[in-house]
Amino acid sequence: MAKEKFTDYLIDNKLISKEDLEKALSAQKEKGGSLVELFVKLGIMQEVQIISILSGYLSVPPMRVLNLNVTKEILDLIPEKIASSLQVMPIGKIGNTITVAMSDPLNVLAIDDLKKITGCEINPVIAPFSEMKETIAAHYSRQPLTSLEDIIGGQRPENLEIISDKEAIEEEIGSIDEAPVIKFTNSVLKKAVYARASDILIEPLEKTSRVRFRID
Repeated sequence: MAKEKFTDYLIDNKLISKEDLEKALSAQKEKGGSLVELFVKLGIMQEVQIISILSGYLSVPPMRVLNLNVTKEILDLIPEKIASSLQVMPIGKIGNTITVAMSDPLNVLAIDDLKKITGCEINPVIAPFSEMKETIAAHYSRQPLTSLEDIIGGQRPENLEIISDKEAIEEEIGSIDEAPVIKFTNSVLKKAVYARASDILIEPLEKTSRVRFRID
């Protein structure tokens, strides 16, 4: 027996009205996007409510993703651009199956795309879409920033030279974009712009520093 459509499931269980559904479908037709997210944006449902309903309908567990610590090896399974575009993030892998946090597990096209990209089976879990954008930006942005040495090209303080000659200084200014600090700063700023971050927070630790983006 075929599974009941999610929209029919919502109507039959009196979770939304037909008018609410028409309103959401009209907004989706006009602006695109996930129907699940539109239910919340239009005030038809609260996010926690739709996640609970989705979990029961799909028999897929919900998961908070903000505080997860996902390894680079797992993140590399799905390219950042794909993760950002589909609002998905790999969080684990067992055998040939990747567990993927998704804000909309009803998006079967996204799941099919992930299967083709990774060559693996996809096990979706439901994540709050209010957390997904920040989580994706935070996890993927850590990769190019985890090693400052990679950015500065292995330079050490003992390799630095103090320039006192005016002409030499002018020559160095002409190539300032190649300076290690500039490269590092540009790398951080590019990531922040890509993630549409409102703030950049740099937290110095004992031996490293942590860069975090605040996304409103």
